[in-house]
Amino acid sequence: CPAMWVIWAFLSRGGMTLAMMGIALVRKDGRKATRLQCAWRALLVWAPVVALLEWSFWIDLHYPESIWWYWSIWWLALVVLLSEAALALLFPSRSLHDRLAGTFLVPK
Repeated sequence: CPAMWVIWAFLSRGGMTLAMMGIALVRKDGRKATRLQCAWRALLVWAPVVALLEWSFWIDLHYPESIWWYWSIWWLALVVLLSEAALALLFPSRSLHDRLAGTFLVPK
């Protein structure tokens, strides 16, 4: 699913949630964010979570006796996802992934 969300962010320039909320992604100069910026922004959100989950499943597959590591990394992925959501609520105008992608959220 995260790969589809990155592709959808590329195709729709931001994704369905932003459109439903009446929010647009723009660059510093006020023009629409490029499709690559939108995809990069989505990738920055989902890549750490997916990487941790993949690592967790890899450990489960190759070291099934290390169930403690599997669950620790799985919970860490959840903490990262919830932390990203908390940061978005604390800094609604511009979160970390917006700063790294060079995008700004503005009302449509």
